Amino acid sequence: MAGGLIFALILYLNVRLAARSKGGDVLIELEDPLGLPSRLVIEPLFRRFLLPGVLVLGILGGMHAAGQWETVLRFLNAQPFGINDPLFGRDIGFYVFRLPMLQTLYGWALVALGLVFLLTVATYVLHRGIQISPRGPVVAAHARAHLLTLAALILIVKSGGYYLDTYHLLLSPTGIVFGAATPTSR
Repeated sequence: MAGGLIFALILYLNVRLAARSKGGDVLIELEDPLGLPSRLVIEPLFRRFLLPGVLVLGILGGMHAAGQWETVLRFLNAQPFGINDPLFGRDIGFYVFRLPMLQTLYGWALVALGLVFLLTVATYVLHRGIQISPRGPVVAAHARAHLLTLAALILIVKSGGYYLDTYHLLLSPTGIVFGAATPTSR
């Protein structure tokens, strides 16, 4: 349930920040190329449905996280095996207890940040922080900074995933044997 609450909080803060966007020119809003209604129509609906929508998404995220209870229990009750792997020098218990939890956290963070990014972009479009003009999309400075920060967080999490993937070399089913192997010479 904590995963759902954390996701709901992150989503609420980012979408609320995007909703504070002050659109540009009123004439552009009257001639909206996307056919969006004015902010006077969107704002009351947005305020009414923001919290319930975020809570529903948080509950869905919490339900998904609740399915990972066994992984969390193994992580919390981790014990060393007393045998180190030959490639990284880590105790085998790391691969049984800790690595699955780190992979779960990585997947959760990547999906959560991806959804937050997409919903933040949609909110900026609705509140005219991102506008479509004949010369292409026009992104307000605050919207650009916010979206680039979210994109940087996604890339940081993705780089952490690449780091975790190095440990999967020992668990690789490719090659002649299962696990790490030296390349075969032909």
